Formats: sequence, structure tokens, C-alpha cells
Amino acid sequence: MKGSIKFGFLLVLLVYCFSGCVSNKEEYYKGRPLEIAVVGTVPSYNFDGVNFVNVNIDDLFKTYGYYDALFVTEETFSKTSEDKYIDLYRSLPYPTFFIGLNEAIEAFVEEGFSLRDFEESQSVSFAQGYYKYDEGRKYITFVPPEPLETEEDYHSIYIEILYTIDGFQY
Repeated sequence: MKGSIKFGFLLVLLVYCFSGCVSNKEEYYKGRPLEIAVVGTVPSYNFDGVNFVNVNIDDLFKTYGYYDALFVTEETFSKTSEDKYIDLYRSLPYPTFFIGLNEAIEAFVEEGFSLRDFEESQSVSFAQGYYKYDEGRKYITFVPPEPLETEEDYHSIYIEILYTIDGFQY
């Protein structure tokens, strides 16, 4: 009897432990169609209803275009964090997401900061978003629950960003 209780307890404990290992990652984006401007490298993933358009950031000063969001990727950060782009990020009629940013977002949206000011950042974020609206500002940070190691991990966090854009009210 005592052995069967121990066995039952062990069985329940194992089921509980393994249920924590099940992934809740989204596999597909099923939201509304999105048109996303990208400064830098366009994501290599294909999502149904999502169109990534490579743009030159300086061209956005002339015409914002109709997009649902702007992605700024890591290889462009030294240029796109210059103070001359702050007004652009503040005036865009859609949110901006800095993909690969694990430093403070202030380097992009606040005057007088640079990426060098945040080199010691211990952030584990994958991306950070920013949107200025009439009543204030909205900051969004995407921190993966675990380190991003596989293509599936990256794919899943992009889906999370896409759903955030899908639900954005502007």
C-alpha cells in the first residue's frame, strides 16, 4: 500500500514536470493582413498575409507610406540611432520595432543618448517597440521566455510581434 502511494505520487510528479515542457509557441500567424516597412534585413520567414517591404529610412521623411509597422534591424542601429531620426520615430502613424535591440530604446527615441551609453546593458530582449500617440508613448518589449536558440524560437517571437501589430490601435 505504502509503495503504491509513493508510485502514484511519483507518477503525478513526473506528469506535472513534463507538462511544463510543452511548448505554447504559435506556429502560424492568423491575424489581419499586414504591410511592414523594414530598414535593414527583411525577416527570412514567410507569414500568410504579411508583406515585408525593404525601405530606406531617409525616404520615410518624405513619405511615410501606408504601413502597419516599421521594423529596424540590428545591422542598421548605428545609423538609425542618430538623433536626426528621433522626430521620424515620434511622428510615424504606426509603431516602430527595433529587432535585435537589447540595449535601452532611449538611444533611438530620446535626444542626447547613443548606443554607447548602454553598452553594459544586461537586457535579454529580442525586440523593442515604440509608438508616440496624442496622449503619450507606448513601449513594448519582447523578452523570450528562454534564450532564442532555434529557428522555431525566432519564428515564434516574430509571430508574437505580428499579433501585437495586429491588435494595435492607432
